[in-house]
Amino acid sequence: MSNEEYKLISSKIHLLDKKELFKLYALVHKEKKKIIYEEFKKRMLFNRPKELEDYILNFLNIPICGDNYKKNINLLISLLADNGISVNRQFIIGYTREIKQYIELSRALELRRLEKIPIFTDISFIDDMNGSEFEKFAGYLFEKMGHRVIKITKRTRDQGADLITIKSKEVNVVQAKRYKIGNNIGNDVIRDVVAAIKHYNAHNGIVITTSSFTIDCVQLARSNEVKLINKYKLLKLMNAYL
Repeated sequence: MSNEEYKLISSKIHLLDKKELFKLYALVHKEKKKIIYEEFKKRMLFNRPKELEDYILNFLNIPICGDNYKKNINLLISLLADNGISVNRQFIIGYTREIKQYIELSRALELRRLEKIPIFTDISFIDDMNGSEFEKFAGYLFEKMGHRVIKITKRTRDQGADLITIKSKEVNVVQAKRYKIGNNIGNDVIRDVVAAIKHYNAHNGIVITTSSFTIDCVQLARSNEVKLINKYKLLKLMNAYL
């Protein structure tokens, strides 16, 4: 065997070894990801979450995920998909950020409690209100937020709006829904608000509730630029403005 032939064969063996090493590395990486996901899945499903918020709360309670939720969001997306919940990355990052902010708010409120500063710790007192009373309460809150409430519509002829407000020269139609926790708002409310925006020639649509929103509802609201205020945001606004 000539020296040239030896060098040629040696170079091919080297390439072959490198390919095998890459294959081995890819296999190890795949198995590592599988182990991480299975451990993540075990920690996420321990309490059998049902609603999207339940999954997100579990996700944020895992230190490595909660501390850097954007970096680990693909784990959550994969788990949701495996459980029949399809969401896009931008949506789930936004929703996770909102709930994370609520958790941080709760911690801040606990500090305020220790300092004996009056706070709203929950929205249970609203449970005693009927629908009409909650609409008036929502109107009061919006006024504190800088809106001018120009109309509280009659329940039988509201055309998709419970309140009509003006802020910064923009007209807003508002749906106020006092629902029990677990009874989430669906797409029909968003369709009513979209119709109300056109009917009242408004600029914006807002839905405020004591409960939460279904995934489909959130996605429909985002595509129609309807602002949603769920129980978490409601509590945050109450402590900020009342």
